[in-house]
Amino acid sequence: MRSKLILSVLLIVVVFAACKKTKSGTTNSTADCQACAYTPSCVGTTYAYVDSFIGSTSSTRTITYTAAIDTTIGGVVYQKLVTPTGSSYFNCTNGTSTTIAYNVTSVSGTVTLAAIKLVPLKAAAAVGTTWVDSLTNPANEVVGYYYTLAEKGISKTVNGVSFSNVIHVNVQDSVDLGPGFGNIGTGSTDYYYSQGVGLIEEDTYEFGSPFEVTYLQSYKLP
Repeated sequence: MRSKLILSVLLIVVVFAACKKTKSGTTNSTADCQACAYTPSCVGTTYAYVDSFIGSTSSTRTITYTAAIDTTIGGVVYQKLVTPTGSSYFNCTNGTSTTIAYNVTSVSGTVTLAAIKLVPLKAAAAVGTTWVDSLTNPANEVVGYYYTLAEKGISKTVNGVSFSNVIHVNVQDSVDLGPGFGNIGTGSTDYYYSQGVGLIEEDTYEFGSPFEVTYLQSYKLP
């Protein structure tokens, strides 16, 4: 029952239903795309990640930001970040990264356009800071994400490359199955962000056992 929703939203790969095509290379944003050093969002940025399931095969996926457009949602200015597979919305204020994506869901035959809003990183927060996100999944279950900023200023080697000034965020997730079942913990994920780069590694566990490792294979920042 483990959800990969956080990574999908954070890396801007959730397909936006009925989105309009935007000319590649478009920058119509007043935001400083490098203002939040742990989550840069500049047009032309490219990340290649390797997804490796424990005991199974690996695959590589590439994400490129092709456009950034200012969009106001709820009175807050977000960047609409466009990739070849879709788009989502990103805001970074005082080191706090917020993402909004839209996904088509169908419950009991009813099709709706659901907004998915998450705060995956609070880079300016102190070690030990906690926060919570929750959302309703397509099965009408409430999914909770419980974040802890576990470490700051550490070094980490990923794919043979040493990164410094790394932030480590641990996320415990659970699903509320309703009366008679209650809130069930389903897994946890450790996210590592490098200053000036972005997400460099993600280690996922299901019911305490290693499940998947995602790591940065290469990147290009404009």
